Amino acid sequence: LKSVTTFENFDKYSYNVKNGYYHQFTRNTFQLNNANKTFSEIGRLSGVEASDWSWGALIFDVDNDGYKDIFVANGIYQDLTDQDYLNYISNEEIAKSVIQNNKVNYKKLIEIIPSNPISNKAFKNNGNLSFEDKTEALGLDQSSFSNGSAYGDFDNDGDLDLVVNNVNMQAFIYRNNARQQSKDSANYIRFEFKGKEPNTFAVGAQVTVYQGNQIFYIEQQPTRGFQSSMDYRPLVGLPNGEKVKIEIIWPSQKVSYLENVVPNQTILLDENNINQSDQSILEAKRPSNIFEPQSLNISHHENKFVEFNRDRLKYHMSSTEGPKVAVADINSDGLDDFYIGGSKGFSGQLILTTENGFIVDSLSFAGERESEDQGSTFFDADGDGDLDLYVCTGGSEFSAVSEPLKDKLYFNTNGKFELSKQVLPAADKYKVTSVVKPFDYDNDGDIDLFVGERFIPFQNGFPSSGYILQNDGKGNFSNVTDTIAPGLKEIGMITDASTSDIDNDGDNDLVIVGEYLGIRTFTNTNGKFEELETSLTSMKGWWNTIEAVDIDNDGDEDFILGNHGLNSRFKTSKEKPLYLVVDDYDKNGFSDPILAWSNEKGDLYPFALRHNLAEQLKFVLKKYPDYKSFKDATLQQILGEEMFKKALKIEVNSLKSIVAINEGNGKFSYMDLPLEAQLSPIYAIKAFDFDKDGDMDIVLGGNLYAAKPEVGRYDASYGLYLENLGGNKFKTYEGNRGFITDGEVRDIFVIGNRLIIARNNNAFLQFGF
Repeated sequence: LKSVTTFENFDKYSYNVKNGYYHQFTRNTFQLNNANKTFSEIGRLSGVEASDWSWGALIFDVDNDGYKDIFVANGIYQDLTDQDYLNYISNEEIAKSVIQNNKVNYKKLIEIIPSNPISNKAFKNNGNLSFEDKTEALGLDQSSFSNGSAYGDFDNDGDLDLVVNNVNMQAFIYRNNARQQSKDSANYIRFEFKGKEPNTFAVGAQVTVYQGNQIFYIEQQPTRGFQSSMDYRPLVGLPNGEKVKIEIIWPSQKVSYLENVVPNQTILLDENNINQSDQSILEAKRPSNIFEPQSLNISHHENKFVEFNRDRLKYHMSSTEGPKVAVADINSDGLDDFYIGGSKGFSGQLILTTENGFIVDSLSFAGERESEDQGSTFFDADGDGDLDLYVCTGGSEFSAVSEPLKDKLYFNTNGKFELSKQVLPAADKYKVTSVVKPFDYDNDGDIDLFVGERFIPFQNGFPSSGYILQNDGKGNFSNVTDTIAPGLKEIGMITDASTSDIDNDGDNDLVIVGEYLGIRTFTNTNGKFEELETSLTSMKGWWNTIEAVDIDNDGDEDFILGNHGLNSRFKTSKEKPLYLVVDDYDKNGFSDPILAWSNEKGDLYPFALRHNLAEQLKFVLKKYPDYKSFKDATLQQILGEEMFKKALKIEVNSLKSIVAINEGNGKFSYMDLPLEAQLSPIYAIKAFDFDKDGDMDIVLGGNLYAAKPEVGRYDASYGLYLENLGGNKFKTYEGNRGFITDGEVRDIFVIGNRLIIARNNNAFLQFGF
């Protein structure tokens, strides 16, 4: 990555997509079939996204354990992407020596291209959507310049052997010894097809093998990999020697069924002699759908803004985190209405619910379209019995002195919303805010507010604050944070919060999450907030959202927390955290946040490539004149001891989305959400008893498209429904019970018996249940 790779910038990538090219990224992809006509790209979750200059990719069961493994043929005889080579030939003097008399000396040009043989790759399937590099253990690590490859049972012993073509060297032929080493566990069933003419090999036949509760599937598709053809006798590895049931769908769409088949043999199948047995024993019944899609004519529009042009070292934009939605019965007709936050140039929308559908009120907030709405909430601010509206404003488009960053408090006067002149959340300076939560923290009968600050404009990485706003009972708010909650000052980059009563003492406490933040808990004691250290405090993540709900039916509030997920280039742990090392190194008034990974020794290595880091810090080019000298440099070495020591260092050590269980007495336990919930960043969570069995189920949504091409967009989530089985256990369903969403989901809410999905820069979705 550091020496032979470069990436398009976001503008070039966006231009290509706009002009008909699809999203293209320099990495392997691994498409997971979701069984509902969607596929999720999970290469980074599975650990197979990188295998160098790759040609043939084969998926087959190397060790006959029933799980298909991956082999990738690697290498390029002369690597013309080597960054030092490209810099060398772009030099004017070198170019003149290669081009003489208007003719190019191609021989000289090619001879100086680096040529380094590399190992092929073999990824062992762990059976849980993850793979492990076992190239060396399998004896496949010879360095070469490989391209085509094919598998087949050359010696007819019941396992698949391998042949690999190489450039300018002999081919590799690998004998598979799985059957010799362990015949008890390396079982198989092999098929020979005789199809109807002209398709005599029955290409396209689909085979499903059932053994116990496990299902194995393979297709007769010999042409695979790079310019290669496989053995025409498909082989299925089996974990044990128990008898199997087999279903064959022929190219003619006729079906054969075989029962009580003994493994470790070759089955001859003739399409002209189809054996029809009892199909019912093989049919798997899919649960009926809970969710039914319904039309909804409501949309959100995002303004065009590319913050990477200013913040060159960021990997993810923070300007597309809306829309967030506030839900309440505004007109007291017994039906919940909702407010949709707008983006810069687009006003917020008030949606009124009627018995016959929704009415969009596009006039009430038409004059307020310069700000970027974030969190919002309805509450009775002035104690007059109707619901007022508070809207957080933020986004990355504004400087710290921009008036559109002033939060908006609207008073409801006879059904019309009038904007207050108060400067909120703090009178001293405008803030980029992300979340507002109403709560009566001092038990005086009026509603106070917690407001969370997302970040400081142009100072990404430096900590921002949370604010407690005290209500005087008439809707006038004062910032009392320093007095009652000093621990909220410069706490970090806040994304969401909950004001649940976590200790069941009758007052509202505070739980805060954010970027590079642990899950911070503040208990309310007589109107003052003190931080409570829990097992969650040290779980520092890229947390996006928190949902409070009694998930285990024990009478106290638990929490569902949406994080970045595991399907990402970024990997972290408590032993080897990721660090953001921040300072204004070049003294230009903008922070320079450098993201780095760490090893066991505490050395930090920047993710940024040499030319990208040099765009922000010019001294890098002088200190590291080529890519070879830069690629192994630690961040300590790049910055120097003094500059590195002075910089702020914040860490993230957990990227999994989780459920935190309130055990009482200030103690929490937690469990990871299922793997299907880790495929993408989670931005929206709704807990509700969708199946009407008495406990709270969960729906999740997310994705982030505004990411640098270097890390690729996060688009693997199509929504997830988790059925609560009780006992803190959740079940996912093939087909997801009808709940399918695409796009960037930013909020999920329920109106009556309708589940509504708010998406960034897209139409809303609606599901009946």
